[in-house]
Amino acid sequence: MRGDALQQRAVDYVTEGLPPAERAAFAAELTRNAALAEEVSALERTYAQLAWLAPAAELPPGLRERTLETAVTPPVREWAKAFPASPAPPSGTRWVSFAPWLLGGIAASIGLLLWLNLGARQERLATSGRKLQTAEASLQRLERKMAGMEDAVVRGRARVAEVEADLGRLRTENGRLSIALSEAERRAPLDRLEIIPLSSEFDTAYEASVAWDAEKRVGVLQIARLPASPPATEYKVWVIDAATGRPTGAGTFPLDASGRARVPFQPVGDVGAAQIFAVSLEKTEDLGNSTPKGPIVLSSRTAG
Repeated sequence: MRGDALQQRAVDYVTEGLPPAERAAFAAELTRNAALAEEVSALERTYAQLAWLAPAAELPPGLRERTLETAVTPPVREWAKAFPASPAPPSGTRWVSFAPWLLGGIAASIGLLLWLNLGARQERLATSGRKLQTAEASLQRLERKMAGMEDAVVRGRARVAEVEADLGRLRTENGRLSIALSEAERRAPLDRLEIIPLSSEFDTAYEASVAWDAEKRVGVLQIARLPASPPATEYKVWVIDAATGRPTGAGTFPLDASGRARVPFQPVGDVGAAQIFAVSLEKTEDLGNSTPKGPIVLSSRTAG
């Protein structure tokens, strides 16, 4: 160390004998002078070792009692008085022989525990980091799948909208076709209708004819000057197969006050192509029969 004065200041610094201002100035000097700082550190270690070599000093008489009276609360004070003061170590006992080794072992043990704990924490952190990376990768895959599903939903909705638009156009076109077909049927040529006159053996004044559509198997009966049916009787239309003579009922009809009627009819079942048409006067209880029971008041010649 340079100079006795500086050495003395170092000793006073270590033993805390410098005034506050000088101690602060000396501490500042230590930050600038590495050699001086090393010598001061060596002095501190030396003084620490000397403290272990000093003999144990007995406490002044009454110090323990005064401390208990002034420094602790009454409950703690009563509890401490129940225990005798620890005896002073024998004179000349030296702890320096094992204390540094003990402190070094404790420090090494603490350092080892801290190192092991730090290693375990680092391993847990690494494991957590790997798990977090795996979870993030799974989340990213899930997000990509969800994005793909959302795109598919959007495309599906667009396709549904296209199909609905096509259906709307088809419905509109079907409506137009239906209207056109109805108009075409309404304007169908009359040459496919066969007008068949009916005559009566009872009165030549009776007028009747059938407009027959052989393709659709439907007809319209036109009647004039036919007298009203007697009570409990009704006029019934018949379609008779000219080949077999088998009659098929086509419904009953009323007359108006002038003896006129326009009766659309359609026989039930297959009645062939060439027909004979007839009108009979049936009793009410015989209307369900499959053949005429009453008199034939009107009939046609064999069509064809």
